[in-house]
Amino acid sequence: MNFKSHYEAFTFAMRKKNLLTKAQNGRLRIEIAVDPKTTQNVGYCISRVECSGDAEMESLYVQDDYRGLGLGETLLGNAIAWMDEMGAHTKSVSVAVGNEKAFSFYERFGFYPRKTLLEQIK
Repeated sequence: MNFKSHYEAFTFAMRKKNLLTKAQNGRLRIEIAVDPKTTQNVGYCISRVECSGDAEMESLYVQDDYRGLGLGETLLGNAIAWMDEMGAHTKSVSVAVGNEKAFSFYERFGFYPRKTLLEQIK
C-alpha cells in the first residue's frame, strides 16, 4: 500500500485536530462500543454532518475478537439514523486502498463505490 506510512504516522493528536477542524462546519458524533462484562472499549464510530447537509462516516472500528457479533452493524446503523435526524442529504464513507473487503459491509447499508480518488505521494 502506497500510503501505509501515512496511516502509521497519523497520531491520535493529529486525528483529533483534523476531526475538530471538520466539526467547525457542522456536527460530529462519536459512539463507543463497550464490552459490558469487561467495561473495555471494543469499537467506535465517528460520523459528521456538515451545515451543507453532506455527511460522512469518518471512521468505524471493531476489535478483531468482537467482529461478527453485530457491533459494526449497530454502530453504523446508529450513525446513519443520526445523520438522517440531522437532515443529511448526501452520505459517504471513504475506504482506504487495501481494505476493499469492507465494500460488502457498507453495501448492506446502501453505500456503493462511486469514484476512485488518486492522491500524489510527496
